[in-house]
Amino acid sequence: MLSHAVRVAVRVRPPLESEARQPLAVSYPSAPQVMMPPNRAFTFDYVFREDSSQRLVYEQAVTPLAKAFFEGYNATVLAYGQTVDFSKACIDFLI
Repeated sequence: MLSHAVRVAVRVRPPLESEARQPLAVSYPSAPQVMMPPNRAFTFDYVFREDSSQRLVYEQAVTPLAKAFFEGYNATVLAYGQTVDFSKACIDFLI
C-alpha cells in the first residue's frame, strides 16, 4: 500500500543549447529539494536531475504506482512538459 495520497516528482531538464553558456539556475541543496533564484527552495517527493534517465524516473516514481494499481488501488500519473515527440518517446519506452 502507498503511504501518501499525493506524491510529486520533478525532473529538471538539461539546458538548451542556447542556455549552455549561462550559469545553471537550479541547485540541489539537499534531497529532495530544488533551489531556484533568488534563494527559493522547493521540496518534492522525488527530484530527478538533468542527467536522470527516463528509465530511472519510471522505476522510482511510476513503478510503485503501477504495482499498487494492480493490487486494486487507484493511481494516476500526470506528466507535464515539453518534448520533441512525446508520443514517440512513450511508445519507444513501452515497447
